[in-house]
Amino acid sequence: MQYVLLFPGQGSQCIGMGKSFYESHTLAKELFERASNALKVDMKKTLFEENELLKESAYTQPAIYLVSYIAYQLLNKQANGGLKPVFALGHSLGEVSAVSLSGALDFEKALKLTHQRGKMM
Repeated sequence: MQYVLLFPGQGSQCIGMGKSFYESHTLAKELFERASNALKVDMKKTLFEENELLKESAYTQPAIYLVSYIAYQLLNKQANGGLKPVFALGHSLGEVSAVSLSGALDFEKALKLTHQRGKMM
């Protein structure tokens, strides 16, 4: 079977995004921790609690990337590592997710890129 991945851009964010992943999967908790350390901000609070950070592009964009990355990793884990897309696409910010998940950019670098990208907007 062939797969195509399409990742969302800014505007798809909401409070609570990724919470079910975090509560159900150790991998998601580890990635939230790595993201929090890389950005020096608590991504759990940013995504799970009412606050102003999720309204700022500098935090919105890494948050969307983080949840997209987690969703792919969990889906790939469920497929026993066999999820090999023939195409990875993204809308605007989602292009960073597509590039990262194709293997061209590692998790932390993509996270920092989305943070800087958001600061410039």
